[in-house]
Amino acid sequence: MTNTTQVRILYIEDDPLIGELFKTVVEENGYSVDLAYNGKHGLSLLKKNNYDVLATDYDLPDLTGLEICREVLSKQPNFPIVMVTGKGGEGIAAEALNLGVSNYIQKDSQSTFVKLLPAVISKLVARSRELADHQASEDLFRTMVSVSPTAIHFHQNMKIVFANPAMVKLLGANSEADIIGLSALDLVHSEFKDTITQRILSITKTGKEAGLFEQKYVRHDGTEIDLEAQGTAIKY
Repeated sequence: MTNTTQVRILYIEDDPLIGELFKTVVEENGYSVDLAYNGKHGLSLLKKNNYDVLATDYDLPDLTGLEICREVLSKQPNFPIVMVTGKGGEGIAAEALNLGVSNYIQKDSQSTFVKLLPAVISKLVARSRELADHQASEDLFRTMVSVSPTAIHFHQNMKIVFANPAMVKLLGANSEADIIGLSALDLVHSEFKDTITQRILSITKTGKEAGLFEQKYVRHDGTEIDLEAQGTAIKY
């Protein structure tokens, strides 16, 4: 996401007067706006250019706003979209939100709704930046864990959701896919299962890190391996 003055918005609207009014009002707030007067043209512009926000009318001559949103979100699930609906369009708005549309606004006969859009867009831009920053942090963390020589795995609700290459090697698995979805206790030797269960419950309840402790894992080929393990709770 770029700086506010560089944020690019595409508005798909078949009424040129409303489109130009939108462009004028929104650009007064420091954004850059491109207009498309039908759905196919809008989708074409989306493919050719990098936009930060999409605003689209529902009632277009060739496609509906929902069809456009469905197409965009199928490729970019988190893309910020504002759906503009006519009076009585609550059902359409609800369907749009269910598709993953970020927000909607209702048209009025005086076009005063256009004046509300800059605030809506500002919130979408801020939210999009937050998501991008969060994703970047998550990607960095995952990269650091992946290259660690220490065997690491994460589990959620006792199901393993991540295992780094060192863990895959430790267990003698072919790939991470052999481990994902297993219960965290599937890796543990039977004589340690009760102890590990209690430690996991304690970590989950208190959020406190569990120090190093000796236990025994069972590798994919059935052989046993003694190791020292450490556990902690991670919020994300």
